[in-house]
Amino acid sequence: MPSRLANALLIGLILSLWAHAIYLASGMPTTVASAFAFDGHAEGFMSRSAHLTIWTLLMVVIPVVLGLLPIERLTAGGKFLDIPNKAHWLSPAHRDQTLAMLQSFMRVFAAMLAVGLAALHFLVAEANRSAVPHLPANLHTRGVGLFVAATMVWAVLLWWRLPETLAQKRPDALRLGPWLAAMRTVSAHTGFRAWTALSSFTYGGLFVLLAGSSFVYIGGLGLAPWAYGAVMAVGSLSYIAGTFLCRRLLLRHGLLGTVWRGAFATAAGGLGLLGLALSGQKAAWPVMVAHWVYTFGHGIHQPCGQTASVGAFPQMAGVASALSGFVLAATAFATGLWLGQAMDGSVLVLASGLCFFAALTSLTAWTVVQRFGQLPQASAS
Repeated sequence: MPSRLANALLIGLILSLWAHAIYLASGMPTTVASAFAFDGHAEGFMSRSAHLTIWTLLMVVIPVVLGLLPIERLTAGGKFLDIPNKAHWLSPAHRDQTLAMLQSFMRVFAAMLAVGLAALHFLVAEANRSAVPHLPANLHTRGVGLFVAATMVWAVLLWWRLPETLAQKRPDALRLGPWLAAMRTVSAHTGFRAWTALSSFTYGGLFVLLAGSSFVYIGGLGLAPWAYGAVMAVGSLSYIAGTFLCRRLLLRHGLLGTVWRGAFATAAGGLGLLGLALSGQKAAWPVMVAHWVYTFGHGIHQPCGQTASVGAFPQMAGVASALSGFVLAATAFATGLWLGQAMDGSVLVLASGLCFFAALTSLTAWTVVQRFGQLPQASAS
């Protein structure tokens, strides 16, 4: 299908769904039930105008950006494009064809997203028709499940369009002996240990925020669920901002200098939150700021740690990545076990966990990584 026709169809679909959402919103009460618990009862409210503004952003702006903005501009010329065998598919011989294919897939995903959000908005509108707003939980979960299934099909089809480009495969790659030897080689490397510790510790702090902050913000500090969602969204933006600063720091100071500087943000976030908890701070804003400062530092440490942990193993990057990821996931698992026992909704528990990992991350960045993190070229074969 020609790109202009595909763009026109996508615009028509988005505008039609938006017009229907406006029609539905016109029949809602002035105060709209906008957040619902898992069992369907309303637990968050906002004005009808604010509701329509948020859904316009979700149903129009996001699909338009994803589906209509040129993929080359959306990914800064391919710099932020993360696909298998990127160097091959973006080489001069394949670049135009690859970008055109990805653009068509993004149009499809934008259409799926717009339809899925429109269906969810319809359920919210129906819930607000009754005197006591109630969202049909079975329809909501089925709708989400259907969207997830469609997204999985979309991802599989995209993966199928980007096949393996390896010209000569290693038949012994999955045999137990060579695999164990590769694991021993990787795990014995001091640089790998240092960088894996850094990425695992910084992710441990993030996991504390992801798994434990809802109990504190909603239960302890009294935020509405939608406001808590906004806090987490800003935290994501703070992380992204950290990754952008990371790129600039890498050019000027290299890996070691970048994480050394990023550790100050991590330490400030962890120690700041602990100080607030010990002082008996009850306001939400200072807690949010400490949260966002930590995620900003995480945006520096996580990409550096993940990249450098495999940097010495160009021939065994898969093994190094898997082993590093296992350590990271094990750290999150142990953190979750602790949180399940300790979390009581207080800022102090959240601050204790975050400060613990902030201290480990910062000390690792300032000491172990500085000593062992200068990765040599490996003879990993």
